[in-house]
Amino acid sequence: MIDIKAWAEYIVEWAATDPYGFLTTVILALTPLFLASAVLSWKLAKMIEARDREQKRKQKRQENIARAKHPKKTKKRSVHPPPPPRRHLIFLLQILTVVLLI
Repeated sequence: MIDIKAWAEYIVEWAATDPYGFLTTVILALTPLFLASAVLSWKLAKMIEARDREQKRKQKRQENIARAKHPKKTKKRSVHPPPPPRRHLIFLLQILTVVLLI
């Protein structure tokens, strides 16, 4: 069975005796996780943008169909919701986090 207390003491002792080696190991271990997080965040942002474009296209299509069916009615301005927050800013923040850790 693994003794967690002894393992934790070993880690603390290692960090105290060789801090640069410890930090280098921790950064090297976490870098792939940060990179995977950045890539997945970028993909999610692209998927959200594509979904928003598709919804906008469908809404415009429905408005055009409604306008074609009822040409005598006056044109009403449609109230559009405010634009969503910029997804690429989240991605840039994650990239900066990775760069600052390296």
